[in-house]
Amino acid sequence: MTVYTVHLQGEDAQHASFVPEGFAWDAFFFAPLWALRHRLWLAFLLWCAAMVIIFAAPLGLSFAAKEVCALLIAFLYGLEGSEWRREKLIGQGKDVTDIVSGDTYEDAEIHFFHRWTEGKGALPVITPPLPLPAAHVAAAETAFGMFPEPENRS
Repeated sequence: MTVYTVHLQGEDAQHASFVPEGFAWDAFFFAPLWALRHRLWLAFLLWCAAMVIIFAAPLGLSFAAKEVCALLIAFLYGLEGSEWRREKLIGQGKDVTDIVSGDTYEDAEIHFFHRWTEGKGALPVITPPLPLPAAHVAAAETAFGMFPEPENRS
């Protein structure tokens, strides 16, 4: 069963984007095509630049070392691909609205739209928590450790 994050812009459920959690196998095997398909232009340009540097630049690496470097880059795309997609969608104003799971992509869509049409169970838009205000403590009151004042042991 795969878990998906659902991204919506406002209340427009017709253009919902579902991003799967976990390793992106398609990004691992087909990194440049995957980046172009999801319109991740920077990821595509970085992949091209990395391949040019690895294979065309005179680095003095053996062919096996170059292949290992390319494999590590592909592994990075597989690990971070879904997160890059999420960040792009959030940058476009499509906030994370819900988290659904299903055996297939279609099952996840059915679960989401069932909850969406009923109007219950859908999560509110997830916003990061605000940082707590820093406590202003005078220098004389600060203590090193957990206890503000030493205890008298008599």
